[in-house]
Amino acid sequence: MRILFVSHIHPPEGDITQSVGGMQRVSGELLCALHQEADLEVIPLLLQVPWSRIGPATARFLARLLWTLPGLVKGQRADLVLFTSMVTASILPLLRPRIPVPCVAIAHGLDVTMPLFAYQRWIRRVFASLDLVVAPSRATIQACQARGLPAQKGAFVPNGIDLQRFAGVPPRPQARRILRELGYQAPAEAPLLLSLGRWVRRKGFAWFLQKVFPHLPPQTHYALIGDGPEREAIREAARPFSTRIWMPGKIPEAILGTAYAAADLFVMPNIPVPDDMEGFGIVLLEAALCSTPVLASRLEGIQDAIQEPEMGWMLPPGEAPIWIERLSELLADRSALHQKGAEARRHVETHYSWSRIIARHRALWAALSGPGQATAESA
Repeated sequence: MRILFVSHIHPPEGDITQSVGGMQRVSGELLCALHQEADLEVIPLLLQVPWSRIGPATARFLARLLWTLPGLVKGQRADLVLFTSMVTASILPLLRPRIPVPCVAIAHGLDVTMPLFAYQRWIRRVFASLDLVVAPSRATIQACQARGLPAQKGAFVPNGIDLQRFAGVPPRPQARRILRELGYQAPAEAPLLLSLGRWVRRKGFAWFLQKVFPHLPPQTHYALIGDGPEREAIREAARPFSTRIWMPGKIPEAILGTAYAAADLFVMPNIPVPDDMEGFGIVLLEAALCSTPVLASRLEGIQDAIQEPEMGWMLPPGEAPIWIERLSELLADRSALHQKGAEARRHVETHYSWSRIIARHRALWAALSGPGQATAESA
């Protein structure tokens, strides 16, 4: 089987910093995993730029594909075109009559809900042109269906993770020593919570600092890694607890596993934000793979990233008293947290390997027989 792999969210060569977004990370790992399938031939069509330059570069990339993609499908004798986001697939209605093979897109979340009027009108035509839309969460599938995707064209397949990515992460005491060398200042045995992600409102970091953290046991420390447009609000909320909160900004990939391993619990306190959604939450798999259990909001795609209770727990979003009570209970027995972390790692290794996830994708592709089902008229 020959697959044209079309991705505008593929990380650039050598970009191994934490600034690589979740969609970029998943795209890169998926491509590497597909290359390991002996009976597949994958032809990558990639835009590789830093996330900071993704907008203008994407426009140029899509314009070039408008001229070249039909010829590449024919010249490469492709059996399938795989678009790794709805943005990349947005050119398909203009090309569908000239692409006689099945076309599949992976929808992540924000590439579906993007609050642009013209995009929201156009995406209905994109759905009509595609043979299949695969999403890593049921919430993302529902968002697609709300915008016109027929139920029979949507499928849920969670994201995978490279099980070797954090191979060799140090045990918790050593991980904390390494972080102290990088500026983390806390007693060696202090309870440590960790959050990581882009600092945007839906992540709930400012809410957590304002409504939850002040009421946790006073010896609790919090590492908040990342950066983004909510920077000032988050730093202001953290100011009263500056001696107990470590905010190093973006960190290198080489340190990321150490940060996960140092924590007693990974926290993802997302809150609902209109026209913005968490399509999955790959950081939850990353934390669990480093033997750190997770506590997250029962919201959107997060519900398909966490298997409860194997990997951790979910709580109602924005319900501060419930969060305070549950966190206080969990931090009171850190040895139980560490045992849960070992269970979480085993669960991720069993259920989220790329070989297992690709088998689910391939079963869906096999069901797409013959030329593309969508036509210019249906688009």
